[in-house]
Amino acid sequence: MFKTVELQGAVRYDHYSSASKTSPKIGLYWTPLKQLAFRASYTESFRVPSLKQLFGAQEQGAGDITEDQDCVLLGFDPGCDVSFFEVNGSNPSLKPEKGKTWNVGVVTDLGPFSGTLDWWRIDVKDAITTPTITSALQQGLFTRDANSRLLVFTNLQNSAQVLTEGVDIDLRLRLPNTWIGNVTIRDSATYYIKQRSRGVGEEWTEFNGSYPASAAPRWRNVFSIGTEWRSWEANLYIRTIDGFLDTPNGWTASDPSLVEGVRRVGTNEQVDISGAYTGFKNVRLSAGVVNLFDKTPPFSQTNALNNQYEQVGFAPLYSARGRFYHVEASYTFK
Repeated sequence: MFKTVELQGAVRYDHYSSASKTSPKIGLYWTPLKQLAFRASYTESFRVPSLKQLFGAQEQGAGDITEDQDCVLLGFDPGCDVSFFEVNGSNPSLKPEKGKTWNVGVVTDLGPFSGTLDWWRIDVKDAITTPTITSALQQGLFTRDANSRLLVFTNLQNSAQVLTEGVDIDLRLRLPNTWIGNVTIRDSATYYIKQRSRGVGEEWTEFNGSYPASAAPRWRNVFSIGTEWRSWEANLYIRTIDGFLDTPNGWTASDPSLVEGVRRVGTNEQVDISGAYTGFKNVRLSAGVVNLFDKTPPFSQTNALNNQYEQVGFAPLYSARGRFYHVEASYTFK
C-alpha cells in the first residue's frame, strides 16, 4: 500500500534594536493513497513596524460626529452633531506584531480531476491597523488640544488582537482532445468564516460581511475555462466578489444592533477574455479584454459619505478602471 509521511520544521530568529523573537514552523504531509494527501502546518511570525509606519507623515481632517453610538461614547446625547479633527497617519509608539497561523488541508488528484481544500486561521496580537472612528472612541483614542478642539486618533495603532479564519478551495477538471482542444475548467474561491478583533478584556467584534474589513469580502470566486488547440489558446474568466453590509461597524454577540436594517451592497461580477498564438518559433502573441462588459463597481454609501475613506463612491475592493484592452508580444531566446 502506498503511504508516505513527511515532517518538516524550521526556526527563524529576528533581531532589531527595539525587539527580537524566535519563530518556529512545523509542517506535516501524509499521503495514505497515491491520489490523496493530507497536510497541516503551524507557524509563528513576527513583524516590526516599518519606518513609514513609525515616522511617516500625520494629517488632520475636519469632520462631524453624528452617529448615535459615537455621540454616547463621547458623553453626548444620541443625535448630536459634534465637530472634530481626525488625526491619521504614522505612530512612533507602535510595537511589533506577533502572529500564529494554523493550516489543515486535503489534496486529491484523480487524473482529469484535481483539487485542494484548506482551512486556515491567523491569530495576530498587537496588529497594526487603522481604527474606525467608532473603534477609536471605544479605545479612548481622543482628546482635546490647547484650543479645545476634539481630536480623534485614527492613525496606525496596535489593536489588541485580530482573528481571521477561512477556507480556500481550488478545483480543476481537464478534458483532453475535445473538438475545441484540450479544455481546462477551474474554480477557486476563498471564504472567510471570521474577521474579528477585540481589545483587552472585551468580547470579539465581528466585521465579516461589513464594509470590507481589511479590504476582504466574505468570499470571492474565480471561475475560468480555457482551451489549447494546436498553436492557439483562449481563456474566459468570471471573477465574483461578495457583497457587504454598507457600514464600517462590526457587531458583537451581545449587541448585533449596529448591523440591523443596514443597506446591503450586492455582489459584483467581472468577465475577462484573452487569447494567444504560439505558431511562430520562440514567439508568443497575446491579446485580451479586461472587464469585457465595462461594469461599474457597485455604489457604497459608506465610502461616499465617510471622510475616513477615499469617497470615490465604491469600496477599495474594486478598480476604477473600466473596460480596457491589452496586446502583448514576447520572444524567447534559446
